[in-house]
Amino acid sequence: MTMMMGKGCAAWRAAVLCRVLALAAIALSAALSGEASASGAPGEGGVAARSGVEAVDPDLAWTVAQAMAPRARPLLDMTRAGQSGAAVVTALQAAASDPQLDGVQRDALLFEYLAGLRELSQAQVPAAVLDWLVDYQPQAWSRHPESATALVPTFAIAAAADGLRNQWRYDSARAAVLASADPAALVALWQGQGDGPEREGVWAALSALPRKRLLALAVQVDALRAEATARAGDRVPERSERAIDSDLAGLALAARVLAGEGVGMAEVLVDAEPRVIARLLVESERRMPAEVGVQVARAALRHPDPGTRGLALTAVGRAMVRMPGRASEWRDELLGLLGDAEIGSAAALHLARLLDDAEVEALARSVADDPQRRRQVQLIQRLRLDSMVMEGQP
Repeated sequence: MTMMMGKGCAAWRAAVLCRVLALAAIALSAALSGEASASGAPGEGGVAARSGVEAVDPDLAWTVAQAMAPRARPLLDMTRAGQSGAAVVTALQAAASDPQLDGVQRDALLFEYLAGLRELSQAQVPAAVLDWLVDYQPQAWSRHPESATALVPTFAIAAAADGLRNQWRYDSARAAVLASADPAALVALWQGQGDGPEREGVWAALSALPRKRLLALAVQVDALRAEATARAGDRVPERSERAIDSDLAGLALAARVLAGEGVGMAEVLVDAEPRVIARLLVESERRMPAEVGVQVARAALRHPDPGTRGLALTAVGRAMVRMPGRASEWRDELLGLLGDAEIGSAAALHLARLLDDAEVEALARSVADDPQRRRQVQLIQRLRLDSMVMEGQP
């Protein structure tokens, strides 16, 4: 044990030294890059030279923005009147190069126009207009409040335009789910949700559905899966068919979790996509009693994806914490998983927090003849030692 502690302390000192050297390298790199760009224009991410671009006072910038609001109204009127995307973009380009305005005024005008777009519906704003704003290169820069050299756009036009587009995508997906009474249409919306705002909109809408409708949706989706299985018969499903079935399993699972219903969970959980299960493990903790949430998490432990199983193990632990008197059961469950080649290390991480020194020593003696479990016990010992070193314990 003394030797192990010596090695652990040496490893800790080496880690600290590496961190110090890394920080020094970062500082040196920043200094060199600052010198190299001392006379250049703003680069990617808004990092700018010390003297290449004049920084705009943010307070002055917002005063300019208020003054530019009247000039933005004709552009908004064009958009509201339904003029083509090409016509509006041409007007925006003219504003962005107006020789009577400086860079701060041009950006302020465009920012005020963009703020006005929030009062319109998505259908009123041509996609080309938002595309142009998302790609817009700023002409006015202000000093970053936490840096002596970095500059950021005075008016974050591109970021704000991208945010507005994402908001509309979220609202559209949410409204479509809430307006759909047909299970088949809901399935289509679920399968077409993709990533990002649409997915968040679909989830938000499902979360708002009444429990009765969610449970009915789960039953209907189960029936669709059964019909597809029956049609396939004995043949091996094609890849596209397996993907559709995984989507349907995820929707049935989501409906049950959001309804707070644990019955029938295990049958569909192993077929759902890992990203869906990861989210539903969080939702089950929020929406279900601990006794039901732990059943969901334990069902996820049978999923073929190792990462999903690791998340499920953590979810089991979080549910156990909410149930007094279950610590010994949770410890025994973790001990049983130490020999698991995929999540044995995750079990060791939890055990390092639960076991005391005497229990760890007893465990080490009991697994002396089992190489896999012995490695995990050694990991437990290292984790506990690292924890003591970081906390300053002797």
